[in-house]
Amino acid sequence: MRRLPAGSRRYDFFAASHFPRAGRPCHDLMQILRAPRKPGRPSSRRDFLGRALAGAAAALAARPARGFAPSARLRERLRAELARGPIFNTHEHLVPEAQRLRDPLDIFTLISHYAINDVISAGLDPKAASTLTRTETPLLERWKTFEPYWRRARNTGYCRVVEIVARDLCGVEELSAATCERVSDRLRQGNTPGLYRRMLEERMKVEWSVLDDYWNVSPVAPEYPRFVTARHFDRYALLRSREDVERIAQSVGREIGSFSDLCAAQEADFENNARGRMACVKSTLAYNRILHFRQVSRQDAERAFDALPPKAPPSPYPSARLLDAPSPPLGDHMVHRVLALARERNLPVQFHTGIHAGNGNYLTNSNPTHLINLCLDYPDVRFDLFHSGYPWVTELGAMAKTLRNVTIDLTWMHIISPATAQRALLEYLDTVPLAKIFGFGGDYRYVENSYGHLVIALDNVARTLAARIESGDYSEQQALAAGRQILHQNPVAFFSPEKLARP
Repeated sequence: MRRLPAGSRRYDFFAASHFPRAGRPCHDLMQILRAPRKPGRPSSRRDFLGRALAGAAAALAARPARGFAPSARLRERLRAELARGPIFNTHEHLVPEAQRLRDPLDIFTLISHYAINDVISAGLDPKAASTLTRTETPLLERWKTFEPYWRRARNTGYCRVVEIVARDLCGVEELSAATCERVSDRLRQGNTPGLYRRMLEERMKVEWSVLDDYWNVSPVAPEYPRFVTARHFDRYALLRSREDVERIAQSVGREIGSFSDLCAAQEADFENNARGRMACVKSTLAYNRILHFRQVSRQDAERAFDALPPKAPPSPYPSARLLDAPSPPLGDHMVHRVLALARERNLPVQFHTGIHAGNGNYLTNSNPTHLINLCLDYPDVRFDLFHSGYPWVTELGAMAKTLRNVTIDLTWMHIISPATAQRALLEYLDTVPLAKIFGFGGDYRYVENSYGHLVIALDNVARTLAARIESGDYSEQQALAAGRQILHQNPVAFFSPEKLARP
């Protein structure tokens, strides 16, 4: 057996090539390899391999593991730099500011979006929950009903948002019976004209927001100039009766007596929206049916339309509407038509995937892998898939890795589960091209809650990037560049909002 002299180039090459970023462990490994087994005796191949394995184990043990908890100083430095903006907000439901200023406001206004669902999950009766926003009832009386269940649920991401708002915007460290009125008073004091500009532009550094104004059946240009819109056409895929058809006819101002009329109405509706500030199409069909849409011929779709009953038959049990998709051939065909229209206009399509808002739905209907056939059949349509597909975060990562027209959107994800958002982003940074990750969408009706969401999102992104720095994968400059890309540059390039902005 040929003997290897200690300290040869082969030792140095092994250490340098296998442990280039190990620092002191690399130096220690090289010392182990260079040291002869016995004084004056050259090392054998067996000695070399044994010492190499021992040195490798020592070096890896000393090197921080990927996902290792980053130092607080590094994390805060990254977070502060990213918080300077600009931020692109890929998804919001913010009500018009004029309406917001008119509506009653107290702490339960903010709790009513998302946080209340975790409190109901913790045991609060849904009927009691529905009374909490009735401002004619004294606030302390409502809080007394709410507080026992709040204590059970306040650990969740949804509830942490409300506590962040109380702390940062109202100067209150803990929500309680003693502080809920003070928080409500300070919310009302800030509820004045210019609220969205102060919160979004000045405090949150949000440059653009995609507004899902689902309450507007017809397109309405947002008053706030930094909003572009995501518009829905799901109603064409959810027809269960002639009554549903008549509602569409009234909304678009057209007679719909045949399937051809329905298709013409859909096309006219789409074009009317596209002439406004529509940045993308949005679908929430996962709340109503499975996200698998077959290729259905026009003839089969027309037969399904002709067979629609005058009124929708009642569901035999509450979950029936979720298990039995309404008029599947017709609904499937109309979804494909919307995608064809989006392709003609080069508009991206956002799909809700993963967990549903509220309490109770068929979660498996919203598995993002159900959409693979659409992604393959429409390679020129860009799909923005929401919420990291939670809990199917890895499956969505695999889709974005292998399908060139799929992007991952972390909207809502940071507060669904902050810990999972960090793990998902860490995984995506290893798996998915960086240009296909969108880092933040507020997904709230109330801008104060969107602020609380952004606080958590920035912390999640900073923690994840700091872990990559400490594992030796990124320099600090590379980490900041990646953070800016997912929080701003990627969605700006994807949605091109400047082309839609109001002059």
